[in-house]
Amino acid sequence: VKGHSSCAAINDPLCCRTLRRCEAALARASSDILSTHRMVAHCDWRFHTRQKSEASIGERVREGDVVCVRGTPSSLSLFFEAELPLIRYEFTVVTLQADETAAPASQWLDDPRIRAWHAWNVG
Repeated sequence: VKGHSSCAAINDPLCCRTLRRCEAALARASSDILSTHRMVAHCDWRFHTRQKSEASIGERVREGDVVCVRGTPSSLSLFFEAELPLIRYEFTVVTLQADETAAPASQWLDDPRIRAWHAWNVG
C-alpha cells in the first residue's frame, strides 16, 4: 500500500534495512509453506493477531520495527486510535488475517511514522 518495492529505488539505509527484513521473513516463511502464522512469527510486534497479541505496544515500538496488525476494521481502528499516538519512531505495518476489506483512512496512510504498509489476505 505504501513504501518502495526495492532498495535500489531509494537511498535510505533504514528503509532498505526494513525492506530486507520483510523480504527475509518472506523468504524464511516461503521455504516451506507460506502462512500468516509464519509471517506473524517474524514480526517485532503483534496487535490483535490470531496467534498472539501484545498489550500496549505503542511505547515499545522502535525505529524500523515491523508491526503485524489484524486487518479487520475494528483492529485497525483500535491500533491507530490507541497505539499509533504512542509510537515515536518510523515503523512498517503488515496487515493480515482478514477476509473483509478495511480501507485505511487517509490520515493513517499519510502518517510520517509509517515507513511502509504491506497487506495480505485482504478482501
